[in-house]
Amino acid sequence: MMMMMMLRKKGRENKIGRRMIVLIVAFSSFLALLATAYQLSGDYRQQRADMDVLLEDVEIFLPPIISSVWSFDEAQIGLALNSLTRLPHVERATITTSDGRSTWSSGDVASKRQITREYALNREIRGEIRRIATLEVTASLDGIYGRLLTQAITILISNAVKTFLVAAFMYVIFSRLVTRRVEELARNVSTLVPESLLSQASLYDEKLGFPENGDEIDRLRWAYDNIARQLNLAVQDLHDRHTELEHEVFERKRAEADLQKGMSNLIRDLLEYSRAGGHDLALAPLDCAPLVESVVSSLRPVIEDKQAELRISPLPRLVADEAQLHQVFHNLISNALKYSTANTIPVVEVKAERLDKEWRFEIADNGIGIDPQYHDYVFEVFRRLHSGNAYPGTGIGLAICKRIIESHGGHLWLRSSVGQGSSFFFTLPDADPAQQSLAAD
Repeated sequence: MMMMMMLRKKGRENKIGRRMIVLIVAFSSFLALLATAYQLSGDYRQQRADMDVLLEDVEIFLPPIISSVWSFDEAQIGLALNSLTRLPHVERATITTSDGRSTWSSGDVASKRQITREYALNREIRGEIRRIATLEVTASLDGIYGRLLTQAITILISNAVKTFLVAAFMYVIFSRLVTRRVEELARNVSTLVPESLLSQASLYDEKLGFPENGDEIDRLRWAYDNIARQLNLAVQDLHDRHTELEHEVFERKRAEADLQKGMSNLIRDLLEYSRAGGHDLALAPLDCAPLVESVVSSLRPVIEDKQAELRISPLPRLVADEAQLHQVFHNLISNALKYSTANTIPVVEVKAERLDKEWRFEIADNGIGIDPQYHDYVFEVFRRLHSGNAYPGTGIGLAICKRIIESHGGHLWLRSSVGQGSSFFFTLPDADPAQQSLAAD
């Protein structure tokens, strides 16, 4: 819309038509001048030739003039000279004797453009041809130049009228067939871009200045250049939006995948939580040392990635549910590795101590630690101290461990402070006296 307003603001200026009219008039005038000059040159040569023929015909009057001069018949001489001055273009005729003593003249010279011809008046005297006098005839060129000037003015006026009529006709035709269509095309160019895109200020660049002194073609080219820039900006904007949408779709798909994995883990953990600590425990004699070794083997990729150090002390033999106790060790050791301090090598210790009629296990780490006010909080279902982006998990692991330990008749607690690591303790009843022993690491 802004571009259309600028085009309309400038009005309809038929600069190409005016320029074309000027060129047509100039070229037509040039051709007319050449044609006129050529025609007048031909007419001038023709009229000069006619004058030369006329002056040559003066020789017809020479015999009687010679007789009149020989006999000094002044009346006849004057009559002959008057006859000569009545010829076309002849202004004066003069006879001068050879000795210069006698001169007869008729007519006056009023023209500045003239030509003069001399004729010898010869007579045979005693068998010898002698010049007795000289006839001088002066002819004026004013008549020829006057006729040529009139003819030139007539031709130029005629050509000027014809040129003006042709130019006016061409101006009207060009304005209707070209100028209006070009201006309409320039105005319609703006419809190539949707209004929703043209409304954005970023798509209009005032640096592409409107051609103040340009003609219709310049304005059309400006319109196309401007619309091309707008289209390029619009395409770039659409490309950026497409990229953003692709990123958003990718993030949504990843979020959906993560959600499906949070949900799968959650369902799995809920099932494990529901099974943990049931009345149908599969109690059997159990050596804790190989059990912990199997847990460490399953966590080997994480241990190597973090370059963690595990310190496992001798562990006892018990009567417990092997699968559920395996899950307890797995959850506690994996948590110790997960919540390690950045730029610090994780150190995890697993050890056991025999009390009166039970064994107390300790799994200690040098990780980020837990604020004492949250020590009971972390054992509740779905309780988490950190976001899932920082530390993934469902918040059920410690609750499962607590339920399993309590179902075995034991107790689970922790000692920790922020930045000082954590130590998780749990107790399990001792085995029969015949099975009391420590297994080597």
